[in-house]
Amino acid sequence: MNVISTKNDTLAGALSIEDLDNPTRIGSFSDDYELIDIIYGEPVVINLISEDFDAYLQLVDADTGEVIIQNDDFSGSLNSQIIFTPVGEINYIARVTSFDSQATGD
Repeated sequence: MNVISTKNDTLAGALSIEDLDNPTRIGSFSDDYELIDIIYGEPVVINLISEDFDAYLQLVDADTGEVIIQNDDFSGSLNSQIIFTPVGEINYIARVTSFDSQATGD
């Protein structure tokens, strides 16, 4: 699993046919990023931006696999954004995926 720190400004990646199938969105590929350096009680903003596919972002409880929150389109664009305030006892995963089946790209 990939790791992303809340201290990072930008992380580049890509969805490809070699990625895992998204277990909560049949037909879509996904990349999971474990969130580290979280300060509980402090808001976290995650943006997913792509010019290649309709970005779909999910925040997942790493222990249960439950999708906590998700976003398909942010501010009328094909990009996604999630804002959340982490609480203790939850290990978070940011799941990068697409709205459309089999979509790939940067």
